[in-house]
Amino acid sequence: MLPTNQCNDNSMISISLPDLEEVLGERKDGYGTVLLVAEKVTSRIVATRLLAPAPAIRSSPVALPILRLLGESMLGQTQYSLIELIDGGKVSTQQVVSPQQLCEQLLASSPARSDRRRRRSAWGRRSDSEQQMQPQGRQRRSPAGRGTTVSRQESSPVELPASGIRSVANNVPSTTLSNPSDIVSTATPSTTRHNPRQVYQTKSTSYYMEPGDPNPVLIAPLLPDGLTVDVRALNVEAASNSSARAAIKIALVSMVKNPSNFSTWLDYHHRVLGVQRFYIKIEDTPELSALLAAPPWDLRVEATFVSSTQRDYFEQMDRQSSHIAAVIPLAREAGYTHLLHIDDDELIFCSRGVDELLDHVAISSAKQPDLHMLNVEALLPSPNCSNPFRECRAFRHFPTKYCSYTNGKSFAHLGANGLRAHGPHHFRCATGAGGANSAVTQKIPPHVACVLHFESATFGRWRDKYLSLARRHGTSPEIFAKVPFKYYRESLVAALAIVRAEAGGDVLAIQEAEEAAMRLWCRWKLAPEGLPAAGSSPIILADGVTVLDPFCHELLVPEAAIEAAACLPRPASAA
Repeated sequence: MLPTNQCNDNSMISISLPDLEEVLGERKDGYGTVLLVAEKVTSRIVATRLLAPAPAIRSSPVALPILRLLGESMLGQTQYSLIELIDGGKVSTQQVVSPQQLCEQLLASSPARSDRRRRRSAWGRRSDSEQQMQPQGRQRRSPAGRGTTVSRQESSPVELPASGIRSVANNVPSTTLSNPSDIVSTATPSTTRHNPRQVYQTKSTSYYMEPGDPNPVLIAPLLPDGLTVDVRALNVEAASNSSARAAIKIALVSMVKNPSNFSTWLDYHHRVLGVQRFYIKIEDTPELSALLAAPPWDLRVEATFVSSTQRDYFEQMDRQSSHIAAVIPLAREAGYTHLLHIDDDELIFCSRGVDELLDHVAISSAKQPDLHMLNVEALLPSPNCSNPFRECRAFRHFPTKYCSYTNGKSFAHLGANGLRAHGPHHFRCATGAGGANSAVTQKIPPHVACVLHFESATFGRWRDKYLSLARRHGTSPEIFAKVPFKYYRESLVAALAIVRAEAGGDVLAIQEAEEAAMRLWCRWKLAPEGLPAAGSSPIILADGVTVLDPFCHELLVPEAAIEAAACLPRPASAA
């Protein structure tokens, strides 16, 4: 166990107030002083003990809770953190003799640990991007719904040290929070930092799956009192280089297959983001040729049509990487400065307009060619949206609640040597690979640019995707062991039930399987009811939802300005 003064503030354990309320009850005048035991990877609370209650009468409003790491304990294959919560209670002043022993005692009194070990045995340890993956809704889950029993034994107060305590006011996530302590965090020791990165080997690439940042992806920076910050004041260096915007020429690379609302996707990134050239590999969708042969896409899209491809969870990453590798020299030769890689179910959203993004891109260098954006995840108004890009207004912003990836997407600086894709989420160059803590990655704040991910945005899209994957993979243990998302695994099981019912020809069984799949989709994908109307600025809600209109800045990049900056020749004939 390391002393608390050896902490790395870059590594955070985040515990939300709803999670605290589920195990400690409603927060009124504070919880007092409480010991918490939480799984280090997931931050899930598995045991508690009250040390000292909060005063019955308080003279001042309830301040933000304070968390302090006391120690850690490894039991079996799971690492636990022992945390002291001070919330209206008295701050302790004495040392704990053995934090590890105390942590083990609290765990021993909680049946949650043995229950969770049994549930986890089939799948092994998972990253925090999937351990807490639960459907997002406006109703708070009950403790029973979590499947975790928490011990709340009381004991005589234990004196604990006061060193290392810090306020967490800057982690407040929302202008609409009724309680400003919805998020509290504590630092973890740097020398015991857990790195649950998984490496998946496909035919030609190693795909690194890193857990995303568990902190919320807040598209607007906020003050503790709920006032929004003027983001232009935060970007003095970028603003001073605004004259360099004109030199930025962005191309987009993507591989698509049966995309929905593809003309909306193209038009959005052309008009709103200012993308001048699209390099698209189109798999088994020859009907797109008519769209791309018509203006303006005949001058904007360089398309390669291929056929007889299979939807495969991992091997399609190899095809993506090969396509990006072929496009990089073409984009350089055509004079583009930066290359954006996204999928056909993603939009790049700039909450304050594209100029701030271009300011950040303008000050980037070839030494940091991986310009990385975080992502939020769409919640849909209905299972049968005609155009989810236009109709969706709600987005999850807690990565631990996402259905799919939490790793964001990147622009690449085309001036870097040895540039190539590093999995779907980053780029790498001759000096290293991009990643969460990589020296070659420049992080773009989410209020400047953020990826909006519309995964399985309709039930029809879900059905096409997962029935294809189910027919391809079945119940392969190897594939299931590699799939990092609970939602994906549940979807594969539901889709396989439909495939088997259809093969058996039982009409009733097919109907039951289809209805079960629809319930699954709605549980994970439907937006909560009663959301405020989206306006010109994002609205961040306390229940983990951001409300925004992706097209609020639709006219910020005039077509004439894009045409004047582009001066593009007609692309080569499609393959």
